[in-house]
Amino acid sequence: MSRILRPSIIDVEASGFGPDSYPIEVGVILTSGERYCSLIFPASEWTHWDAEAATVHGITREALKENGRPVTEVAQALNGLLSNQTVYTDAWAVDLRWITRLFYTAGINQLFRVSALETYYRKSR
Repeated sequence: MSRILRPSIIDVEASGFGPDSYPIEVGVILTSGERYCSLIFPASEWTHWDAEAATVHGITREALKENGRPVTEVAQALNGLLSNQTVYTDAWAVDLRWITRLFYTAGINQLFRVSALETYYRKSR
Protein backbone atom coordinates (compact mmCIF):
# COMPACT_ATOMS: atom_id res chain seq x y z
CA MET A 1 0.00 0.00 0.00
CA SER A 2 1.47 3.35 -1.00
CA ARG A 3 1.71 6.17 1.47
CA ILE A 4 0.04 9.42 0.43
CA LEU A 5 2.21 12.43 1.20
CA ARG A 6 0.48 15.55 2.34
CA PRO A 7 1.35 18.75 0.50
CA SER A 8 2.35 21.99 2.19
CA ILE A 9 -0.76 24.19 2.34
CA ILE A 10 -1.17 27.97 2.54
CA ASP A 11 -4.35 29.90 3.26
CA VAL A 12 -4.86 33.65 3.18
CA GLU A 13 -7.65 35.76 4.68
CA ALA A 14 -8.20 39.20 3.17
CA SER A 15 -9.81 42.56 3.86
CA GLY A 16 -12.42 41.99 1.18
CA PHE A 17 -13.35 40.15 -1.96
CA GLY A 18 -12.51 42.74 -4.64
CA PRO A 19 -9.39 44.04 -6.37
CA ASP A 20 -8.61 46.59 -3.63
CA SER A 21 -8.47 43.93 -0.93
CA TYR A 22 -5.23 42.93 0.76
CA PRO A 23 -3.99 40.05 2.94
CA ILE A 24 -4.76 40.30 6.64
CA GLU A 25 -3.80 36.80 7.82
CA VAL A 26 -1.72 33.96 6.44
CA GLY A 27 -1.48 30.40 7.66
CA VAL A 28 0.80 27.60 6.50
CA ILE A 29 1.13 23.93 7.38
CA LEU A 30 4.13 22.11 5.97
CA THR A 31 4.36 18.49 4.95
CA SER A 32 6.37 17.94 8.16
CA GLY A 33 3.48 19.28 10.27
CA GLU A 34 5.29 22.54 11.14
CA ARG A 35 2.88 25.46 11.24
CA TYR A 36 3.04 29.22 10.82
CA CYS A 37 0.24 31.73 11.21
CA SER A 38 0.27 35.50 11.45
CA LEU A 39 -2.02 38.46 11.34
CA ILE A 40 -0.65 41.16 9.03
CA PHE A 41 -0.46 44.82 10.05
CA PRO A 42 -1.95 46.75 7.11
CA ALA A 43 0.49 48.77 5.02
CA SER A 44 -0.36 52.48 4.97
CA GLU A 45 -1.78 52.27 1.42
CA TRP A 46 -4.00 49.31 2.33
CA THR A 47 -7.24 51.02 3.28
CA HIS A 48 -10.05 48.93 1.78
CA TRP A 49 -12.20 47.15 4.37
CA ASP A 50 -15.26 45.06 3.53
CA ALA A 51 -17.64 44.52 6.45
CA GLU A 52 -19.17 41.50 4.68
CA ALA A 53 -15.75 39.81 4.42
CA ALA A 54 -15.14 40.57 8.09
CA THR A 55 -18.24 38.57 9.01
CA VAL A 56 -16.70 35.60 7.15
CA HIS A 57 -13.17 35.71 8.63
CA GLY A 58 -14.08 37.26 11.99
CA ILE A 59 -10.98 39.48 12.17
CA THR A 60 -11.27 43.16 13.08
CA ARG A 61 -9.07 46.01 11.88
CA GLU A 62 -8.32 46.69 15.54
CA ALA A 63 -6.97 43.14 15.95
CA LEU A 64 -4.70 43.68 12.94
CA LYS A 65 -3.37 46.93 14.36
CA GLU A 66 -2.83 45.44 17.83
CA ASN A 67 -1.50 41.99 16.89
CA GLY A 68 -0.47 42.12 13.23
CA ARG A 69 3.13 41.72 12.18
CA PRO A 70 4.72 44.07 9.63
CA VAL A 71 4.37 43.12 5.96
CA THR A 72 8.15 42.71 5.60
CA GLU A 73 8.38 40.40 8.60
CA VAL A 74 5.59 38.14 7.31
CA ALA A 75 7.10 37.98 3.81
CA GLN A 76 10.52 37.07 5.24
CA ALA A 77 8.99 34.39 7.47
CA LEU A 78 7.16 32.83 4.51
CA ASN A 79 10.34 32.82 2.42
CA GLY A 80 12.22 31.20 5.31
CA LEU A 81 9.67 28.41 5.61
CA LEU A 82 8.88 27.86 1.93
CA SER A 83 12.02 28.75 -0.05
CA ASN A 84 12.35 26.67 -3.24
CA GLN A 85 9.12 24.76 -2.53
CA THR A 86 5.66 24.64 -4.02
CA VAL A 87 2.87 25.34 -1.56
CA TYR A 88 -0.74 24.58 -2.39
CA THR A 89 -3.98 26.43 -1.81
CA ASP A 90 -7.65 25.63 -2.28
CA ALA A 91 -8.30 29.20 -3.46
CA TRP A 92 -5.45 29.72 -5.88
CA ALA A 93 -6.92 32.60 -7.88
CA VAL A 94 -7.37 34.87 -4.88
CA ASP A 95 -4.66 33.60 -2.52
CA LEU A 96 -1.98 34.04 -5.19
CA ARG A 97 -3.12 37.64 -5.78
CA TRP A 98 -2.94 38.43 -2.05
CA ILE A 99 0.45 36.72 -1.60
CA THR A 100 1.78 38.65 -4.60
CA ARG A 101 0.47 41.88 -3.06
CA LEU A 102 2.17 41.06 0.25
CA PHE A 103 5.56 40.51 -1.38
CA TYR A 104 5.22 43.50 -3.73
CA THR A 105 4.39 45.80 -0.83
CA ALA A 106 7.26 44.37 1.24
CA GLY A 107 9.68 44.89 -1.66
CA ILE A 108 10.90 41.30 -1.30
CA ASN A 109 11.22 38.61 -3.97
CA GLN A 110 8.97 35.63 -3.31
CA LEU A 111 11.15 32.51 -3.13
CA PHE A 112 8.43 29.86 -3.41
CA ARG A 113 5.69 28.86 -5.84
CA VAL A 114 1.94 28.78 -5.16
CA SER A 115 -0.19 26.24 -6.98
CA ALA A 116 -3.81 25.09 -6.93
CA LEU A 117 -4.44 22.18 -4.57
CA GLU A 118 -6.22 20.19 -7.28
CA THR A 119 -2.99 20.12 -9.33
CA TYR A 120 -1.27 18.31 -6.45
CA TYR A 121 -3.92 15.63 -6.30
CA ARG A 122 -3.95 15.20 -10.08
CA LYS A 123 -0.17 14.64 -10.03
CA SER A 124 -0.28 12.19 -7.10
CA ARG A 125 -2.75 9.77 -8.75
